[in-house]
Amino acid sequence: MSTRNDQSFNLAHNPLVVTLNHLVKPGSHRLQVIVAHAFIELLINAFIEAKCKHGKAIASHNRDYTHSAKLVILHEVGLLTDQEFRRFDWLRKLRNRAAHESLFAITPSDLLPFKGSK
Repeated sequence: MSTRNDQSFNLAHNPLVVTLNHLVKPGSHRLQVIVAHAFIELLINAFIEAKCKHGKAIASHNRDYTHSAKLVILHEVGLLTDQEFRRFDWLRKLRNRAAHESLFAITPSDLLPFKGSK
């Protein structure tokens, strides 16, 4: 009879679990970027829902209205300044890299758009 302590049930050595733990370990740039972007995306969706006539439809149709398109909408109607738009778009691009590059880390060149800003 198997028990939960059985070696075959131990997930700590499962290759998939080991890989996932490595990708999202605490302090990882990947995890920090994806979590930060998730909060920003929630904020952007809340603005879209509050300020657009068809906001609920726009916020819920992610295939028709990508995050990038939502940023453009908010920028065009004046709810985002040029600088805010550039920074949110920078984070969107960084999030895409974090989600799709196998070896991801934030580099000093990634932070150049913020050089000299307070």
